[in-house]
Amino acid sequence: MQHGLSYEDHLPVRWVAGPVPEAEGTRTRLEEENEQALRALALLEERLPERPAEGGGEEHAQPAAQELARVEAKLNLILALVGQLVARDRAVPPARPVRLGADGLSWEAEGPVPAPGERGLVEVYPVPRWPQPLRLPARVVAVEPVGEGRHRVCVHYEAMGETAREALEKLVFRHHRRSVARARHLAQEGPPEGA
Repeated sequence: MQHGLSYEDHLPVRWVAGPVPEAEGTRTRLEEENEQALRALALLEERLPERPAEGGGEEHAQPAAQELARVEAKLNLILALVGQLVARDRAVPPARPVRLGADGLSWEAEGPVPAPGERGLVEVYPVPRWPQPLRLPARVVAVEPVGEGRHRVCVHYEAMGETAREALEKLVFRHHRRSVARARHLAQEGPPEGA
């Protein structure tokens, strides 16, 4: 149902049925929250170079890189702990199979599902250790059965500002690139022994 780049993952996602925010102040606040969340996610996903740049100063760069890696590991631990505390206070939905794209999202749902044409907000946590969801105005474009009592719900985003759209495109690109690299790595290694 989606066009363009997307990736698959198991992520917490929730559909909140209801009118898409129309009031300018509410819409602006929602847009700012999404932009802030996307900036935070980009920072969380930044990676330090695995080795110092070639050329002079390599002997000095190594201890500095090790120190930065140690500080980054400590910050990641703090973020994980804070994320767990916030998630405990916030009702984070369960993770489920999701396809996340820059123009829409689909997920597997059990039980009652929204109807095609329904409008609302889709809340998705692209990085589960960061407990702030993206809250994206959307419209249900399809509901497809995938098994007994399970459906794939497909939504298309509505009313997304340019800054948030560009940041979401970058997030999707990073995750798509990682999933392709992971698949290539697994293909080169072959199946695990005994499989």
